[in-house]
Amino acid sequence: MNKTTSRSFTALLALLFCQTAAFSQVTYKGPASSSDSTRISPFSQNVDSIQIKPIFSSADSVFPNSAKVKMVRVPPAYAHVVYRGRFEYLAPTTGKTGVELIKALHEITAANFHSLGYAQARKVMYGVADNVEINGVRGILTAYSQVFVPGTSDNGDNYKEIGDRNGDGIMDPGINAEHSWPQSFFKKAEPMRSDMHHLQSTFITPNGRRGNMPYGMVQGAPDYKLLSGTKRGSGVYEPSDRTKGNTARALLYFMIRYYDRPIANMDKRNFWTDRVDTLLYWNRMDPPDAMEVRRNDIVEKAQGNRNPFIDDYTLADRIGPEALKAF
Repeated sequence: MNKTTSRSFTALLALLFCQTAAFSQVTYKGPASSSDSTRISPFSQNVDSIQIKPIFSSADSVFPNSAKVKMVRVPPAYAHVVYRGRFEYLAPTTGKTGVELIKALHEITAANFHSLGYAQARKVMYGVADNVEINGVRGILTAYSQVFVPGTSDNGDNYKEIGDRNGDGIMDPGINAEHSWPQSFFKKAEPMRSDMHHLQSTFITPNGRRGNMPYGMVQGAPDYKLLSGTKRGSGVYEPSDRTKGNTARALLYFMIRYYDRPIANMDKRNFWTDRVDTLLYWNRMDPPDAMEVRRNDIVEKAQGNRNPFIDDYTLADRIGPEALKAF
């Protein structure tokens, strides 16, 4: 990077941080629960901006293929939604479901997008997007471990694990970028590699332990686990309850944004098709919180587009499992 580019990028980081200062005061409340007031609905977030007309309600649903069977109320699916203000970019989705909705979201997420490149995307992640303030201290709340590492650097090597705080028996030397959709599946091609909507800041070891495994619910005893609840076993990698929804929305975004690119250099059924029901469940179980909304705002300022599943997480159920599995 030459001096001119370096100065320009430093100015970009400063602009992003200043513009998002109002969103940076995040209070971490510990484990998520159904009563956690930081969990927000896109509708309760700004009730003056969205008017909703439910078109159908579904009955109780049993979480599929799990020893941990839970009865959950599936939220109503909304096709007739009036989006205003910050949500107006989703107006083209009104009245659409299934494949038609996937195609509308594909066009929406492509509009205004520009790739920063992998090196600069990671700088924005570590220095701004994933750098939050908790109890008056800035730092990164690592995705899989849910361990907060103080710091203001835009270099992941400067976020070392002090002691074995995540309980995996290893003191990690830093943080790197987890690709929710593994980069080997698209041969590290751009713009997929640097799209921050599917990247997560993680300690190096938990990232490596996941490799390119699909996400899912671990059955039986795990062969790797963290104090946060993240674990690996039975051929899948299961993130903690607090980040299950984040993970689902990252994958849903990636699929609708890039389904027309060569992104499936793998066993698509094992990684995607057989996991759709689980991802939809996680999206409902763990709705977007204030920290996820803040990140969406910052990423939009940096690369030009938003993750629509964070702004309206009911979009996933409006698409439905059959349409998602067909792609």
